[in-house]
Amino acid sequence: MSADDLPTSRAEIAGWRARLLDRIVELGTRRLLGQQHNYPVYRPGDGRGAVAIESWRARSRDLKALSVELEARAELTGIDPRLIAAAREAGVLGERWSEQVVDAPRVRADDPGRAPLLDAIAEDMWALEHMAALDVALGQRAPTGRRIGADPFAEQYDRNMAALWNRANATAARAGLSETEQGELWGRDDRGWQLLVSRTTEHYLDLDRLGDLEEQRRFYAWAGIEWDAQRVTAGLIADHDDVVASAVRAPSPDVLIGRAIGAHEANRAADDVDIFGPDGTEIPLRAPESVFDAPAVESWGAEPAGEPLPRPPELGPAPGPEW
Repeated sequence: MSADDLPTSRAEIAGWRARLLDRIVELGTRRLLGQQHNYPVYRPGDGRGAVAIESWRARSRDLKALSVELEARAELTGIDPRLIAAAREAGVLGERWSEQVVDAPRVRADDPGRAPLLDAIAEDMWALEHMAALDVALGQRAPTGRRIGADPFAEQYDRNMAALWNRANATAARAGLSETEQGELWGRDDRGWQLLVSRTTEHYLDLDRLGDLEEQRRFYAWAGIEWDAQRVTAGLIADHDDVVASAVRAPSPDVLIGRAIGAHEANRAADDVDIFGPDGTEIPLRAPESVFDAPAVESWGAEPAGEPLPRPPELGPAPGPEW
C-alpha cells in the first residue's frame, strides 16, 4: 500500500488507521502539556539541578521521537499525508485531527470487540515488515534470503519474527478478517515495499545514523517480544479452537524478507549503490527468481505456540516525570 496511490480526498478510512492518527494527536498533546505543566520547580539549594531539568527535557524529546516514528509508520501504511499533518497540528492545538481538514474522510466503524484485534494485527504486521526491511538494510541477508555473517542477535530476531507472525495469524482468525481488511493490513504492493525499504536504508547509507538503525534492530531482538507474543497466542488458541483451523494467514517472515530483498534491489538498481554484508563482501544486485517462490532456509512458525519461556527481566521505570 503506497501513500502515493491515495487520492486527495478519501470517502472512508479504516478504523485502525484513524486510531493511528489519534495516537499521533495524543503524543503531541502529551508533549505540549508536559512542557507547560510538568516543568520542574527550582528551589534554593538545588544547585545546578541537572537531574530535574535533564529528565524533563529527555521526556519531551522521547515523546517527539515517538511521534516522528509513528508519523513515518502512518505514511508507510498508506495514510494520506494530509491527514498525518492534520494529526500533528491537532496535537498542538488540543483538537481532533478530523477538525483540521475540510474534507475529512468518514471513519469506518468497527465493532468495539474487534477494534483492539485489528489494532493488534496492524501493530504486528508493521513490526514484521519493518523487521524484514531492517534485516536487509543491515546486510544480514543474502539474495536467497539466507543469513550471512555471524550475528549474536540473529537467532532471537528470527524467533521473534516467527512468534509475531503466529500471533498475527491467531488474532486475524479470531477477528474473522474480510478480504478487504486482509488487503489493508498486509497487502503491501511493490511500490509500498520500495518506499518502506528506502526509508529504512536511508539510515544505512548515512553513517551518522547507522547507530539508529542498529538500535532498532536490537530492540526487535529483545527476547521479551517472543515471550509476550507466545503468551497472547496461547491464550487465543485456548479460548477459541477455531483459531487453529483458520485459513487466514499473513505473509510469512520468509515471504516478507523476500519482498524486502526485491525492493532493496530495485532501489539499488535505480540509485546505482553498492551494499556490503557484515563480512565485507558485496551483496549481489540480482536475486534468483526462486527466492520469491520458495521458502528460505529457516522454518518459520515451527515452535509450539504455547512453548513456555522464562519471563524476561522487567525494565524499571524511566526517570523523570510521567506525562
